[in-house]
Amino acid sequence: MTKKNILAGWAKTSLFPFNPSRVLRDIVKPDAPLTIQVFYDVGSTQNKVTQTPVTPVSSEAVTQLLSLIKQGPHSDKPNERRRHGLIQKLANAAERSIAQQALDQNYIGHLKAANNEAKTRRNTKSDILIAL
Repeated sequence: MTKKNILAGWAKTSLFPFNPSRVLRDIVKPDAPLTIQVFYDVGSTQNKVTQTPVTPVSSEAVTQLLSLIKQGPHSDKPNERRRHGLIQKLANAAERSIAQQALDQNYIGHLKAANNEAKTRRNTKSDILIAL
């Protein structure tokens, strides 16, 4: 291989000359981390509508929601409904996490099987059968 061939290959993939927008175009951007902001007011909660946070999708958001549940007041009825809603969100997030982990493990299993099959094909010598 010559330098010219190598540079031609890099140019074909748009990696030479350096083109970061071409390289980063196909990369999937991660979701923004979920931030939960809760403001507690000492006043009456009867006239206020409590806002339930979105179901967390990252482990950090789940731990933040769990700490929010632990530190919240547990005395009156509106707060009890809010607490129940937060617990339901935590359960939904855990269920989604378990399902995603199962899908990931299944995908990893398929990749391992394909890799092992490819290794077997490479290591097996082909026998030529001669018909008499």
